[in-house]
Amino acid sequence: MRTTIVSRGEEWLPSLTIHLELFETMGWTAPKYAHLPVIMKLDNGNKRKLSKRKDNEAAISFFLKDGYPVQAIKEYLYTIANSNFEEWHAENPSLSQDDFTFTFDKMSLDGALFDLEKLQNISKEVIASYSASRMLEEMKKYTASYDLTFNKIINDNPQYFEEIMNIEKDRENPRKDYIKYGEIFDKVKFFYEPYYTEMMEKEPLPFNPNIDKNLIIDILTEFAKNLNLNQDEQSWFNSLKELGAKYGFAANNKEYKKNRELYKGHIGDVAEMIRIALTSSKQSPNLYYILKILKNEEVSRRIKKAIELIK
Repeated sequence: MRTTIVSRGEEWLPSLTIHLELFETMGWTAPKYAHLPVIMKLDNGNKRKLSKRKDNEAAISFFLKDGYPVQAIKEYLYTIANSNFEEWHAENPSLSQDDFTFTFDKMSLDGALFDLEKLQNISKEVIASYSASRMLEEMKKYTASYDLTFNKIINDNPQYFEEIMNIEKDRENPRKDYIKYGEIFDKVKFFYEPYYTEMMEKEPLPFNPNIDKNLIIDILTEFAKNLNLNQDEQSWFNSLKELGAKYGFAANNKEYKKNRELYKGHIGDVAEMIRIALTSSKQSPNLYYILKILKNEEVSRRIKKAIELIK
């Protein structure tokens, strides 16, 4: 079997006549040539060709090391390669990318502009679509090549990591917390020691300065004392609202805004106290699932740690 089609960048088009003449002179059958528009990027406001010498983005290895799923990379490349791919993908969400029929006549004559934000959005959707078990296997493979420390953490207790990856996966619209594999460790390391303690002690905890620290301590203490993780999420949240009401916090932000003078804050402020105590941050995955994963003993230990630091 011989070469039938040569695909290359459009900058090689001027050399086509020379190459065809060489084949004719040698008495050989020339292949077909497809000269394709190159991928462009913005550089100080000007478009230029994506360069292997200048740009990390020109190498697939750059994206693999960063942790973009292969499926996301392929989907993005299909999107910029064939103008009808996105429409086909929307109409056939259950089909594999490999089922798409790639054609030269659906390629744009203008070079596509590399769009990192679009790749990130695609990657976020792809990762969100993966089951927790698939995420476990994907992260084992990724960390084995690029993060041996995290790889050991995962393999020491794969079931625990799978639980973390399963947070709100069972919903119609699963959470979209992760853009790429390379950022997952920083977002979930609070689940693990010694990282939790390091994060708690690294800098002042971001508790609301407008709420008295003794009130925060009282709420955290009672929360840990009466914690019941055998409830479903709604029942747990109702008990949290009861705790907040006992200490003068409105059941929702709307009620608080309407009658600020009656309350010390709202239920979101109470949840934030607990979130910071358990994770060191105001932002984290669903608080209820964090509690379920950590379990009573670890939650109590972390609440105690937070109270010590507040004092």
